[in-house]
Amino acid sequence: MWDRKQKDAALQRAYNLYLHAELPPVIRANCCSLLSTGESEYLRFAQEAVELYTEMIKMEPGHSGLLELLQSAQMLLKRAERDTATQGKCTVIRA
Repeated sequence: MWDRKQKDAALQRAYNLYLHAELPPVIRANCCSLLSTGESEYLRFAQEAVELYTEMIKMEPGHSGLLELLQSAQMLLKRAERDTATQGKCTVIRA
């Protein structure tokens, strides 16, 4: 398990990577999945991760690794939706 400092550093690295538009979709989706565990804009990142994994599966339907990543992203999205419904909003991430 990560401590708070390690998680914050991982989230910042993921966000810095996410800012690069030329990232391959799988890296971008992985960044979104990690960012969906943070405290800022987690719902948007969870939604984007699910969308990206879904698109990749359409291109490679039999890829079991992508299916596992999609299922994980879907669980994170459900959590983010519950949290957002409870809190009423997501906060904005700062670069």
